[in-house]
Amino acid sequence: MPCWLCGHNIDPRLDPRHPMSWTLDHLVPLSRGGDLLDPANARPAHRRCNSSKGNRAMATPQVAPQRASRRW
Repeated sequence: MPCWLCGHNIDPRLDPRHPMSWTLDHLVPLSRGGDLLDPANARPAHRRCNSSKGNRAMATPQVAPQRASRRW
């Protein structure tokens, strides 16, 4: 499944503490009145992407997908 913030796939086999592991992000953060139990408020996100977003409410993703470097 892709991260809703960056668009890259999330590997569910990663250790939960890994920065690219799966987390549940809230479209409207709980600290801003978002509903914990509303499935429409939940999105899959990488731990790193979710942490970068913080408690900002976002209607659309703001983090651009990272491109792979062609430099060796």
